Amino acid sequence: MKGTDYVYAVGRIRVKELSLLSSADMRRLISAKTYGEAVSLLNSKGYDITGGGYADAINRQRESLWRLMNEVLRDITQLDSLIIKNDYRNLKAAVKAAVTGNNASGYLTEPSVYEPKKVYNAVTERKFNELPEEMRETAQKAYDILVRTRSASLADAVCDKAAMRSMLRRSKGKDSKIFSEIAECTVACTDIKIIYRCIIAGKTQDFMRESVCPCAAFDEDTLIKNALGGIDDFISYLEKTSYRGAAEALKQSASALEKYCDDEVMKIVKKGKSTAFGIDPVAAYYMAKEAELLSVRIVLSGKINSSDENVIGARVRETYV
Repeated sequence: MKGTDYVYAVGRIRVKELSLLSSADMRRLISAKTYGEAVSLLNSKGYDITGGGYADAINRQRESLWRLMNEVLRDITQLDSLIIKNDYRNLKAAVKAAVTGNNASGYLTEPSVYEPKKVYNAVTERKFNELPEEMRETAQKAYDILVRTRSASLADAVCDKAAMRSMLRRSKGKDSKIFSEIAECTVACTDIKIIYRCIIAGKTQDFMRESVCPCAAFDEDTLIKNALGGIDDFISYLEKTSYRGAAEALKQSASALEKYCDDEVMKIVKKGKSTAFGIDPVAAYYMAKEAELLSVRIVLSGKINSSDENVIGARVRETYV
């Protein structure tokens, strides 16, 4: 599609951008004295949080967001690389249900590229050939690992790596480079988080190799080699890369690393604000709203648990506006 084919979509999105929480809104939310005060502020912004709690309100916001994407885009598959991670979350839930016999259908996530219930049923009924082709081998491998070793962490790692590979593949050939940039940054940051967790948990080199997804930012062998030297060696290695900010974050805490990674992606997403034509503003708005919902969840959870304002603020993600 040509950039001008998105004129209607961009027009709708520019209006919707006005309702996003600004950095000033987020500061007021963080400094709210009570949970009730924070809820009042959010309700004035259209969140409609009732006595039932904030989770349902956030889910409604997410559902409304996806309806908007379907309304403004003629080809919703343009966003596949941004949501494919949900399909592999569903796969992980299904694999665990297949092995344990527990009902995990309540944990299925949308939006997704593939119908969640079909993925779930195919796995729990051991009909792997009925899965989408790209998921069959991964599902079988994760299932076999869980049956043979009972290692849920390794089974998850196999699925997560497949999700990252799919994201990278799906990000190519789109109407904009923003998708591939988001995918590359997401995978690089995910690799950093995976390696950090592997070091803390004392995972083996083989486990790391099963978990890390090759990407443009890192040489896989070098990444793992430095990880095997311990956290200090890993941080020293990161300081020599374009992701040196992750090294600084790691010196603080795991939550600081999570925030750093999300904020790095947001730097790319913000390119959508300065684009007049094409799908960039639409994709950017989708990512911006998802980031906002995460921050809202962080703040409200902190208010309920009476967390210090500075602690909450340190975890809140960068805003789009």
